Amino acid sequence: MVFGRAEKSENKAAFDALYQHKDEIETKLGTELQWNRGDDINSSKVFIQIDNVSIENEEDWPQMAKFHADWSKKFYDVIVPYIALGG
Repeated sequence: MVFGRAEKSENKAAFDALYQHKDEIETKLGTELQWNRGDDINSSKVFIQIDNVSIENEEDWPQMAKFHADWSKKFYDVIVPYIALGG
């Protein structure tokens, strides 16, 4: 998830509001996420990554596609309600 509006302060405020629920979110997802406020840049990010795959290896593509599909749905189900409530 990327907070990437043109106004840096809006991105940081949205990130901070979501970060207040970090423990709840990670508990619901059953894993730790990467929380990168990006103080020195415009955007902020919350993400999870898959290791030991390469976009350059076609044999990894099905695993990567499944990962993206699964985690997009999980992020939507768990994180979006916090955003919809304004943090």
